[in-house]
Amino acid sequence: MKNCYGIKLIDDRIQVFDFATAEYLKNNGEKVWLFNEPDFWPWLERKIGYQGELLSFLVITERDTFDIPESFHLETNNGITEEAYNEFTPDDQLITILSYPAIGFTKKVLPKKNTVLNEVADILCEDNKNQLVEHYKNKTKEYDRC
Repeated sequence: MKNCYGIKLIDDRIQVFDFATAEYLKNNGEKVWLFNEPDFWPWLERKIGYQGELLSFLVITERDTFDIPESFHLETNNGITEEAYNEFTPDDQLITILSYPAIGFTKKVLPKKNTVLNEVADILCEDNKNQLVEHYKNKTKEYDRC
């Protein structure tokens, strides 16, 4: 995933992740800083030592759009793997996920299994009310410890 970068822009705070090194790029020692678009792109060019090579971007933002300047040359196929994509993108549904160039997969959000409800259903099938009361007492003790 050489020359593939992840950009998170949320609440006007930005961070850049280099997928090749699996590290965040720091600006004055900071992993997250206030976004200023006119300063950001020249900073990124200097930081990655951009010499016209082909790049891929994965952008996570609250904004509807986020444009990559034409001075950056984009790969014809995005080099970000599906695994890296799933690890980098949050489960939050209030964000926009953009990729440059476009990628052919989306985040797989698996529904969380409600194990407590499944356990209750199993207990109810046994039709034993005392066991149900005991079960909830044990679960309450478990949650109190957390």
